[in-house]
Amino acid sequence: MALETSDLIAISVPVLAATAAVLGYLSRLSHRGGLLEQRIVSVETKVNLFWKVVETEIPRLLKAPHTEEFDGLLDKFQEKKADYDELKKLKAIIEMDLTDKDGPPGRKLAELLLLPAIQERMQKLDSKGKP
Repeated sequence: MALETSDLIAISVPVLAATAAVLGYLSRLSHRGGLLEQRIVSVETKVNLFWKVVETEIPRLLKAPHTEEFDGLLDKFQEKKADYDELKKLKAIIEMDLTDKDGPPGRKLAELLLLPAIQERMQKLDSKGKP
């Protein structure tokens, strides 16, 4: 059975149409992927800026004249010089302070914001020590 030219054309037209449709779909997906990547980078940038402010400004807000040890730990945290044990101590002080029901709400909010930053640094230091 030999295929005639008209049969080949009849078969190739739907195949070409399907191929064009798939290519168009993939092109739109690629464009959407690019837009999604731009949005992710934008969100990432904003989140990084937020945490940078938390790491630099919150320790300044939490300092008080009667808490020398705490202030020293905050200074080391702010300068990114605190080791794992110092971060652990800072975290413990903050967690203890958060249990005080009479503390100022603004201070508690500042401490709550600082805790994840401390925990992240602890995880980084902990992962560096592991093979």
